Amino acid sequence: MKYGNELLTFLWHDDVPSDNNAGERAIRPAVMIRKNSYCNHSERGALTQSVLMTVFRTLRLRGREPLATILDALAIDAATGNMPPMPQKAE
Repeated sequence: MKYGNELLTFLWHDDVPSDNNAGERAIRPAVMIRKNSYCNHSERGALTQSVLMTVFRTLRLRGREPLATILDALAIDAATGNMPPMPQKAE
């Protein structure tokens, strides 16, 4: 009932998919890492993995190299005391 108005949005908008396949494919790498490393053994570990996977995936979707971008951000933070914002999509 809560999402009744949104449930059939794909019927009225051609650009909205009727399935969640893109979302499922996007989280698959994180699920495989969790499975192959024998899961997270704590809530803190699960939260850490979810944050890191979100940052890595966002950077890749924005056309950035995650490790290089994170190392650059850490260097800026060490030099200035301010963490830079997440980079926008590469041009």
